[in-house]
Amino acid sequence: MIFKRKSIKLVLGCDYTIWYNPLKKMNCRLIQPTEKGYNFLNLDTNKCVLKYHLYKSKCSEHTENDKTVFWVNENLKISTIYRKEELLDAPKVLRTHYYCMNPADYDIECPLCGQHTMSWSEYEGHIWCYHCQKDILLTWKNSGVFSGPIPIGTAGLLGMSFDRVDMDENIIKFNPLGENSKKYNESWVKDKKLNEYEKELNEKYSN
Repeated sequence: MIFKRKSIKLVLGCDYTIWYNPLKKMNCRLIQPTEKGYNFLNLDTNKCVLKYHLYKSKCSEHTENDKTVFWVNENLKISTIYRKEELLDAPKVLRTHYYCMNPADYDIECPLCGQHTMSWSEYEGHIWCYHCQKDILLTWKNSGVFSGPIPIGTAGLLGMSFDRVDMDENIIKFNPLGENSKKYNESWVKDKKLNEYEKELNEKYSN
């Protein structure tokens, strides 16, 4: 049987959740057991997961720009596990606003424990997790509806509101629809230092 392949960027020594069946997810680490072969080490069983090793892509467009691109079975799903210290040691910048609704209402989950018992942190780009008792940086995959384009009208039908409290002026700013939406979104620009940190993480782990 011939399987279709997809190219994906992986980082040696980093941890990933991988699965073919969503009910059988495995936490693994990318290792290099042979001179040129790579595989996923199951962190629970301490055994390699893949029957055949992965090898670096030899495509010219990959070898010229990035030597950590691999071809993998397109049915294999791979999700990055961020290291705990990376999420806890992110730059702490006091936020100037927060949304009126709880983070869980936007399908946001804690990047460390996966729970939804949280509130907005006093720091920008973070949530406060009541289970972990820590301010934790949100990652792209844990950001709920904020991880992609947000159709404001559709979100409204789902009961979501993007009204936010301006902490400097101590007033609620209602989310406008139509032409003003762009200005509304542009008025919230992340702190440059935090933005650069998040960009570095995304580049490090981007698939």
